[in-house]
Amino acid sequence: MNISQISVKHPPRVAMLLIVLLVFGLISVFNMNIEFMSDISLPTIEVLTFYPGSGAKEIEKDITNILEKEFITLPNFSSISSSSTNFVSWITITFRDGIDPDEMLEEVRYRIRNLTDSLPLDLSNDPVAVVGNASMLPVFTFSISGGQDITELSEFVENNIVPNITKIKGVGEVSVMGSREKEVRVQLRVEDLYTQKISAIEVMQAIQNSNVLLPLQTTNYHGKETILQFDGRVDSITSLKDIIVGINASGSLVTLNEVADVSIELQKPNMYIDGKQTAAIVVDISKRKDGNTIEIANDIKTFLQGPLFSPSSPYSIEVISDDSATVKASLFTVIRSGLFGMLMATVVMLFFLADIRATLTIALSIPLSILFTLIGMKLFNISINIMSLSGMVIALGMVVDASIVMLEHIIKEYDEHPEEDVDTIIIRGAKVVSSPILASTTTTIAVFVPLSLLTGIVGSILRDVSLTIILSLCASF
Repeated sequence: MNISQISVKHPPRVAMLLIVLLVFGLISVFNMNIEFMSDISLPTIEVLTFYPGSGAKEIEKDITNILEKEFITLPNFSSISSSSTNFVSWITITFRDGIDPDEMLEEVRYRIRNLTDSLPLDLSNDPVAVVGNASMLPVFTFSISGGQDITELSEFVENNIVPNITKIKGVGEVSVMGSREKEVRVQLRVEDLYTQKISAIEVMQAIQNSNVLLPLQTTNYHGKETILQFDGRVDSITSLKDIIVGINASGSLVTLNEVADVSIELQKPNMYIDGKQTAAIVVDISKRKDGNTIEIANDIKTFLQGPLFSPSSPYSIEVISDDSATVKASLFTVIRSGLFGMLMATVVMLFFLADIRATLTIALSIPLSILFTLIGMKLFNISINIMSLSGMVIALGMVVDASIVMLEHIIKEYDEHPEEDVDTIIIRGAKVVSSPILASTTTTIAVFVPLSLLTGIVGSILRDVSLTIILSLCASF
């Protein structure tokens, strides 16, 4: 018994299948990720190292070459490229297609830690490894201003805004720009250093060696094993000023306060951000690869309208950029084009078939094919984006081809044998054209299969289009 016989002889089963298709199609829509474009970046990790005061040759020899020799042995390694300039080493590690760079990030960082002893000691920071892809770009940016001063505003952002936004589902990273915190500043007095016969290097080493927490040994205290520690950490300005930095010519101990001015001041800003003639801070939010841009933006807006920013709050918020608006507008344009295409296809069918019932019967296959396609997109982890929706729009005309051929032949059979049973005519007519329809649909699908298997950036762009067309054509049969 073929599909046509089942459809004709068991209409309740077909109706149940259509209901199941409708339910699962709607479930797929509401649980799929929505974004402007699918991730089209290569699986790469960027490693940046800053070495102040060094030239490009020193960077290449002392940092880049050492790191490259270690990275080429990474699992699933594909290629590596680097750039060594004054003060900066930039290495890009590319992995094989299909590898999640987030899973390789910890391995890269582990290997960097193992190379610490091989790298120069006076690096400004350890090499920084980050995943390099389009999801690093912010999807939502806003500024915040208000409060008594920039220090209070910075503390409010770090303690209240950043933790709450980080908890939002799909958020990858929250970056803060323009904040300023207090720091302890030690300004050496050159004349006093010369008088006390102490060098600046000795002062730096004394501060580093004094601000430590060292384990000593374990001991038993009231029947319990306790670890003894030497706590030499600096916890106040006074204790910092009292650190012994050396011995002068007369043999007296010299404290830091005798050769330097110690104070608590604001950090020197690396950028200035002003909002409405007051200091402001800008917050950038980027999403994870599986993050939903629209849901993230809606959750952030809900938080920014919460009790922390009530009318009585001293802080004011201004949204700078919101990618969800662009995503909504773009998707709406494609959906509108698709609906207009469905209408035009229906009008064209009505013009040639000259039968409203037949036209509506064939037109019904379009939404059913879309529902089937959405279920397939969910299974293949394809998001709703410009490319996938474009694939469905392209396939709109194709999905009705089989229905037109099938219905036209059944009508022809009915006109030639009006005395026969309708069910028999439908089964016979469907049986005659099933093989040609299958061959036609299969050959069209075969064209798009190689496109769906392409690798690299081109493959990432064309994958969603080709797969949605394939799914739509499968549904049409």
